[in-house]
Amino acid sequence: MKLVRYLALAVGDSAAGAARLRQFTDLISHLDGIGTAYEDAQFHLVTGAGHAVGLDGDGVVVGTLFPRDGTDAIRHLDRDGIDRTRASRGVYLTERCWGPYVAFIRNRESGGIDIVRSPLGALPCFLIEIEGGLVLTSDIALPVACGLLSPAVDWEEVVRHLLVRDLARPETCLAGVRELRGGLRLSLSSNGRSVEEIWSPWSLARHDCQVEDRDAAAAMVRRAAGQCVDGYASGEAGLLLMLSGGLDSSILAACLA
Repeated sequence: MKLVRYLALAVGDSAAGAARLRQFTDLISHLDGIGTAYEDAQFHLVTGAGHAVGLDGDGVVVGTLFPRDGTDAIRHLDRDGIDRTRASRGVYLTERCWGPYVAFIRNRESGGIDIVRSPLGALPCFLIEIEGGLVLTSDIALPVACGLLSPAVDWEEVVRHLLVRDLARPETCLAGVRELRGGLRLSLSSNGRSVEEIWSPWSLARHDCQVEDRDAAAAMVRRAAGQCVDGYASGEAGLLLMLSGGLDSSILAACLA
């Protein structure tokens, strides 16, 4: 998969917010290979060419989006897909699509914006508080290059990470940098901010989702694994597999064979 990078700034509806957005436009002007994918009076998002699926003026989905039962990347959502994404505030994407993506969806009711990170979280979404706004980015190098962040280690978080490394937390080991976890929706509006879980693996662990037939279950896993590998590998000129001999890499090797 090609590297997907993005950088965005969300501000409040004020003169200070407008000034911060103008400053942001100046700061990103020197970034190579990145251009505006979506902007309005309180939000500006830049990413690489070909890395965004538009929502007909109401936002974009950054990254790679696949239909639930397909391996061909979605280049354009049809009208029904756009309407359902907008009406569900991103839930439609978690139910009917897969892939590494972060969606930025204009909320017409609140006048704000909803940010949805794909359930498996393959595309990062870091959050950085700055004076007058909130920065959202795929990688720390972009805000550092624009002078929006001076990275520093948060040693307390380093200790917590070492003690409970398997416990997912929004905090990172960089001071002032948080993470929107996969399957969550961050809502920004004049009423403030809220984070809501819109996808959980427990929704697939219900009794009515269980498969009693072992052969049928194995066939489903095989088909899903093959579909994911085919999707990720499609369009690539060459592939390099790092084979450790463990289960995961062996499955990848079998699917690519």
